[in-house]
Amino acid sequence: MFERDWETLNEDQRLVVKNIKDSLLVLAPAGTGKTKVIAMRTAYLLNQQVPPTSILCLTFTNKAAREMEERIGLYDKHNVRHLTIRTFHSFCYYLINQEKQNTRLAFPCTIIDESDTQDILKRIIFALTKQEEKYMGNMTSFIENVKKYRLNFSFDTELKEERLVKAYLKEYPSKDPIILQYGARILRLYEKYLKENNCVDFIDLIIEATYLLEIRAKWQKRYHYIQVDEMQDTSTREYHIIKVLAKENHIALYGDFNQTIYEWRGSAPQTMIGDYKEIFNPVEITLKTNYRSTQLLLKAANSFIRNSNLYPS
Repeated sequence: MFERDWETLNEDQRLVVKNIKDSLLVLAPAGTGKTKVIAMRTAYLLNQQVPPTSILCLTFTNKAAREMEERIGLYDKHNVRHLTIRTFHSFCYYLINQEKQNTRLAFPCTIIDESDTQDILKRIIFALTKQEEKYMGNMTSFIENVKKYRLNFSFDTELKEERLVKAYLKEYPSKDPIILQYGARILRLYEKYLKENNCVDFIDLIIEATYLLEIRAKWQKRYHYIQVDEMQDTSTREYHIIKVLAKENHIALYGDFNQTIYEWRGSAPQTMIGDYKEIFNPVEITLKTNYRSTQLLLKAANSFIRNSNLYPS
């Protein structure tokens, strides 16, 4: 099947599949066959006798991870079971669980998502201020940033919430009276809720995984080939995980870097691309052929936009 699908690839796609020597930056708008290319490149790596346990594929959603696994399975049913194909948060959970003797988190535990975090913070903020909607936006970002700020300290440094917030505000001053008055208390109550209910949030996963990667060098040696899909929606904290994990390994980032809807959760594609180019010096390949839209449809759509009020004058 690989040989048959190879014949259907265009020249740009073939360049991606067969280049297993360089780091890659693959610019892939929707409809350009990105998932197929990732699957075939993974199959090609396996065909070149790269051990499946040394290949890591990261993507953005569980659905995308399942689709990637299914696509790779079409080419190699046996080895696909030994690949690591996960979302960022699933990979962090897996890493922490594998290193649970070295982690500060209690396992097994419940992972709460961003909507759960919002609900918990709403209840805490309302209990303190009686006006949760008015303060949610700034306070949610503040709590996340303070938790990430913990990475500025060594793994074994214990910081109470009050000291952590004080240190953070000293470096990043705020004029928000609610943050100044309630910030430390809200963080303390939020962390207390997580601990009492044996929960971790997405930030906890990223922070703990980062610490473990930095103190457990074996993970940096495990994955020789790392492929990251939908890179434009990856947050800067998740990109940091990639950088720590990759070191001198082969890495390929895929995405439509001009399109992202996740700036609110820390996505900054242009910043990450600049950093990636500087550190990894990748070969840049653009997938230009769109297989979802014929040229006639694209021409008609562009004509419609130009002649409608949607087109800026």
